[in-house]
Amino acid sequence: MPLHVQPLDLRELHDRLNLTADQEVQWQAALDAMRESHASARMNADEMQSRMQTMLQQPILDLSALHAMHEKTAQQDAPLSGQSSKAWLKFYGGLNDQQKKTFSDAIRPQFENIAHHPARPYDPRTGL
Repeated sequence: MPLHVQPLDLRELHDRLNLTADQEVQWQAALDAMRESHASARMNADEMQSRMQTMLQQPILDLSALHAMHEKTAQQDAPLSGQSSKAWLKFYGGLNDQQKKTFSDAIRPQFENIAHHPARPYDPRTGL
């Protein structure tokens, strides 16, 4: 069973880290990259949902077009997600051991929740 985990409070974590001026610059860069990635992904998802609604009105579904749309959205989201990850890794690499422990303690429940999330069960009726 997935665990119920409180969302990570980045403001509270920021305050607990006691960042230096250089670390603060990296923190802000990571936040900016994350915000840009999330905003772009949300816009892409909204656009895909709108286009999908139009496609679903057709009497015969164009599965190739639906698949292509999904693939295009994934390709558009990937670079910004990668930039966000790199920014957070750069920030984390600049922390001292005590700060890394504080950061790790804060995000560990998020990763534990992911690790305990059940995989989609096999359905013997459909073979999927």
